[in-house]
Amino acid sequence: MVWLKLHSDPVMIFYHDRAELSEIGGDYLIYMLLESVGSIRNEVALFGGKENSNTSVQLVNSSWECSALFAVPPLRKKAELYRSGETEPFFTGIVSRVTFSGSICRLDLEA
Repeated sequence: MVWLKLHSDPVMIFYHDRAELSEIGGDYLIYMLLESVGSIRNEVALFGGKENSNTSVQLVNSSWECSALFAVPPLRKKAELYRSGETEPFFTGIVSRVTFSGSICRLDLEA
C-alpha cells in the first residue's frame, strides 16, 4: 500500500485503503482519495541536459473535493510517497503541476 504526504498548510495525507490509517500518525488532514501512483522515472541525461526523477499521482475527484482542496494549487510544495511498513519515503519531490480531467485530479511530482 502507498500513501501521499503533501506538505501544504495544513499537511494533507491521501491514501487508498482504510487499513493504512493505522500506520499514519500525526495531526494531518486525511483523505481517502488516492487512486494510483505512476511509475517513477529516474534521472536521465537527455541531449546533454538532465531530467529529474519524477512521477505522478492520481486522486479521485468525483465529488469535486480535490477541486476545492486545490483551488490554489500546491505548486512547489514538498510531496512524499510512503509504502506500508516503511518509515522513510520512497520518493520525495515537489508538486510541479496539478491538472483536472473528469473525475481525476493529477499531481505531477518532480524530485
